[in-house]
Amino acid sequence: MQFNNNPVNPAITKEMIEQLPSKTGIYYLMDEQGKVLYIGKSKDIRKRVLTHLGGAKTKRALEMVQKVAGIQFE
Repeated sequence: MQFNNNPVNPAITKEMIEQLPSKTGIYYLMDEQGKVLYIGKSKDIRKRVLTHLGGAKTKRALEMVQKVAGIQFE
């Protein structure tokens, strides 16, 4: 899967993105081992996660996006 031409880990599925709420909360971007790569907060979790996945412009951000294999939220 790709977002705005950014390659995303195949573990991130369309269904996973669709399950993200459009509400305020905290989200965790996780790698394949369950290690937290990034913790964020947002007024719209789905929109913010999509921004991360599609808006990576720096080398560091692109590397993180490619490692993301899971997303949790509360």
